Amino acid sequence: MQLCDLLKSRVQCSDFLEKLECARVPVSENVSEEGSSWDMVNDNDLWEDKDVDLDQEDYVLVRQEDIVEGIACFMAAYLLSLKQTKVLEILVSGI
Repeated sequence: MQLCDLLKSRVQCSDFLEKLECARVPVSENVSEEGSSWDMVNDNDLWEDKDVDLDQEDYVLVRQEDIVEGIACFMAAYLLSLKQTKVLEILVSGI
């Protein structure tokens, strides 16, 4: 599935509008969200290729769904910050 199709399916999901409201809340107020998809991993959880040269830095594994949701939420938050979208919001609600 192409990235555009993944984004469309995520935006059309029923709970996406609810998440848009969370985008208006500063990140510090929304840190302890339930159902977070962050998982702690160790060396045993890594890919089978043991020749991967990892330094001692911390690292995070991210699923494709998390990336798509992050992009969709970023785009929505950006659009909500534009003055032009405020005008569209008023026009749509007046219909």
